Amino acid sequence: FPLPAPPAFNPRPAQDRAPTSLSSRHYLAGCSRDAELGPDSPAPPTLSLGRGLGLSFQEGRWVRGRGEGGGAGEESGARKEQKRRIQRLKEENRLLKLSVEVLLDMMTMVKCVCSTKEINDICFIHNRVFATYLNS
Repeated sequence: FPLPAPPAFNPRPAQDRAPTSLSSRHYLAGCSRDAELGPDSPAPPTLSLGRGLGLSFQEGRWVRGRGEGGGAGEESGARKEQKRRIQRLKEENRLLKLSVEVLLDMMTMVKCVCSTKEINDICFIHNRVFATYLNS
C-alpha cells in the first residue's frame, strides 16, 4: 500500500558547487605537477621538523633534508632581532599606558583639591556675607 505524498512537496534544486581553488596544485606529485603546471611550478613542499631537520617532497617521495619550509625551524638573525624589537616596543607601550594612568590619577586629584578649595572659599565668603547681614 503506497503512502500518499503531500500535494505541496516541491524539492529545492541543488546549489552550484564552488569553483575549485588553484591552491590544490601543491598536492600534486612531482611528476604530475611538472606535466600539468610546467617546469616553472613552485618549489617542492617541505616540512620542517625543528632543529634544522625536515622533509622535502621530491619525485613522489619524502626525502630527508634541511627543513626550510614554513615550520618552526631555527630562526634567522633578522627574525630574532625583529622579535626582540617587538618585545621592547610592547614593554615601552605598557610603560606608556601606565604613565598615562598615573597622570590621569594626578589630574583627578588636583581637580578634586581645586574643587574642594573653591567650595571652601565660596562657603567662607557666604558665611562672611551672612554674618555681616546678621550683625547689621
